[in-house]
Amino acid sequence: MSDTDQIFFKSDLDLPEVTVRIADGMDFDIVRFEDGISVYRKGYRGLEGTVGGAVLQNDVSVPEPREQEDRAIYDDYPYYWEIWISRPGGGGRQESLARMMFEDFVKNFQWSCILTRNADLVLARWSPEKGLEDFPVGTSVDLDGISIWGAE
Repeated sequence: MSDTDQIFFKSDLDLPEVTVRIADGMDFDIVRFEDGISVYRKGYRGLEGTVGGAVLQNDVSVPEPREQEDRAIYDDYPYYWEIWISRPGGGGRQESLARMMFEDFVKNFQWSCILTRNADLVLARWSPEKGLEDFPVGTSVDLDGISIWGAE
């Protein structure tokens, strides 16, 4: 199974509006499916292949009230964007793509957000208040990582 990356983010817009903003702001096309909306494009900043993914409501967090052991860094982010590249040719291209898209996402929207790998590991976080925070390799999104990422 290949890795996927996610940008979990906060916005006051609803899901269709968020998706249009992402597509317009980052020059992606919108594709509507019976069960959701995706954005995609051919190539990205020198990487070949089709890149993009679904823009979704955050359904992976445990709803309030939650026990402390159920806490995850992405709980307070109502949306996420699944990021992938077709024919990645190794994890390096996927990782590079995800980081570039995260940086461009921050620059374009200024929405608080985190970058995760497989929704298991947190790689980076950005907020208007704190700016960019990179996390050590292997930092868990769950309670195991809370000593590193703390509560916002």
